[in-house]
This record gives sequence, structure tokens and C-alpha cells, in this order.
Amino acid sequence: MIHVLDAIGSSHSPGDHPDDAAQEPVAVWGEFSMREPCLLLSSRVSFHRDGESLRYAKEHLYQGIEWYLEYYRLPSSKGLRHRFFDAIREAGLLYGFHGPVNDVELAIKDKAHSRVALDYLKMYLDFLEEMAPTYFIIHIGARRIPLEELSWEHALDHLQRLVEHGRSRKINVCVENLAHGWTSDPELLMKMVGATGASITFDVGHAQGSRWVREKRGTVFQFFDIISPKIVNAHVYECENDRGEHLVPDRDSRIIPILEELTRRGCFWWVLELNRYEETDKTFRFIRNYLKGKEVHHESN
Repeated sequence: MIHVLDAIGSSHSPGDHPDDAAQEPVAVWGEFSMREPCLLLSSRVSFHRDGESLRYAKEHLYQGIEWYLEYYRLPSSKGLRHRFFDAIREAGLLYGFHGPVNDVELAIKDKAHSRVALDYLKMYLDFLEEMAPTYFIIHIGARRIPLEELSWEHALDHLQRLVEHGRSRKINVCVENLAHGWTSDPELLMKMVGATGASITFDVGHAQGSRWVREKRGTVFQFFDIISPKIVNAHVYECENDRGEHLVPDRDSRIIPILEELTRRGCFWWVLELNRYEETDKTFRFIRNYLKGKEVHHESN
């Protein structure tokens, strides 16, 4: 497991020093050290009404926000960008960024279109340099695009170029595992990030709903184990259904063992990626109760 900023050389991970084996996992974000999970809101719940997201996160005790730039694109105007970035900084919350996906596909077969996608995402990294160090999540094969419309060669070439561009700006480019396509197969995903230097955002719900797991090629724990060396952060919710909806964990939830593994391996950056405030808050309470239960158990021992 690597941590949020490892790929850009700005954090310390267990294993860097000989005596680290005896220490607890620590994730580092700037000067903020994490020894337990931090729960972040996804701005997708507000359709990027940034003031609303910031108020809600602070009032409901979220520790940060992952800004979902699919519903709201970063403006070309420096003044408007600075106003947005200043609001984020002034809030004093943790932050990260999820890039646009619907019309931005690095792996598309058409060479001209894939090159435009690369240049567009490079522009976003240029814009976000002001907020560095940070991370930037992308999809390869978004919206369940058929594989016959994609090029593996374009995916690797353009992803590597994007990773290098991000690294030069202290931005860690992360590929998210999806429920369909190449990144829904943990071995293909590791091959992709191994060839390009990208990190991985582990989406718990996508892994549970992936064809790889549903076809019993392996369990979600085996999926996690294969990609864990490259994971830096996680999207946490129960699962994604056939309609692409993110579901809330309940009393029959299967994600507790996955959360245990994330914690054990030092991945403490958990974004609750649901579509409505009510769903996000139910997930927040579920995870807080789980974490409180762990504390009580630890104290009793």
C-alpha cells in the first residue's frame, strides 16, 4: 500500500526506514498525519454548488471533500478559479479532485479524439497545480464504453504522459477501478498502472459489482490484495447496481472486512461516494459506528 502523495515524493510510508515495521501505518497529507480513517464528502451530492458542499461538510463533521469535476468544470478564468480555490483553502478541510469522465477518454481509438482528451486533462493538472500537492482521479473506459471502441496502446501511452505531467506539478494521477472494462480486472489494472506509473483509487462498490467478482474469478478480497500495492485512497459505499447507482451499506453489509483491510494496510483516505446527502449521511453513520466499535474493542483489550 502506498499513500496519497507517495507517487510525487511528498510523503513518508511504512517501510522507508528499517524500524518502520514496528510502527503503526501513517498516511501523510502535507503536515496532516493520519493514523485512522478520514471520512470525506464527495461534491457530487451537491452537483458542485461549492459553498453548499463546504458548509455541509463542516456542519456534519466530514474531514474533507473530494471535488467531482464531472458536474462542474474548472473555469478557464483565473479569477473564477482562484475564488473557488480560495474557498477550499479557507475552509481548512482536506481535499482531492476527481476529473471529468463523460466526454474525456484517454483510450478512445480515434487518435485525434484521444489526443484532445490528453491535452484537456493536462490542462486540468495545470489549473490544479495551485492546489498541489494533491491527487487527481481519472477513469479509463468510463460509462461502460465498449472495449472495441478503445485502444490499449492509447490508454498506456496517454496515461503515462498524463502521470508524468502530473508528477511535474506535484499531482498524483490515480486510476479508479470500474465495474466494467479493463480496470474491472485487477490483473489488467495492475498491468496498466505498472506500465505507466499511475496510482490506484480503490472503489469498494465497483470491485464488489465487477464482472471479475461476479463471474467468481476471485473474491473482492483477492481483487483488493492484487491491487493493494498501488492503492492510495478509496471510494467507500456498499456496491454499484446494474443501473450504476451507488448503494448504502446496511446491517447485512459485506464491506466491514474490506474496511478492516484498508485500515490494516494504512489506507486512511475514505471518500463516501454517493449521490444524495441522505445516502451519504447514512453511510457516514454506518462507518462512524464501525470505527467506534473498533475503539471500544481496542480499549477493552
